[in-house]
Amino acid sequence: MLMASALYIGEGAKADDAFSFSNSDPQVIRTWMTLLRRNFEIDESKFACQLAISEGMDEEGLKRYWSDVTGISLNQFIRGSIKKNPGGKKREGYKGVCIVHYYSLAVRRFLDALATGVIDELLENE
Repeated sequence: MLMASALYIGEGAKADDAFSFSNSDPQVIRTWMTLLRRNFEIDESKFACQLAISEGMDEEGLKRYWSDVTGISLNQFIRGSIKKNPGGKKREGYKGVCIVHYYSLAVRRFLDALATGVIDELLENE
């Protein structure tokens, strides 16, 4: 749970009734999904997945790829973003950014509280 909390504080986005986690590294996304599923009573229907990719990338192929990584059904993918003219070099094997949304205020509050508690304790002893 500490690992989930640390990842969430570092890479997560917070909303009133949901939270999301995004990364371009499939191992990090797979780890995030495993942590959630092992540590919380997860309702799989509350997941949504979104991609942030660059123009010219195979959106449908990437949805299938990230669906395999996350275990989230293709019908739970929501409209992502496509960056036009990204410029710069893309690293080899780059598959965009995967954004995993989970709609649960209870899980979000738990992760917030755990992270805040750890941070407060660390800074208190500084």
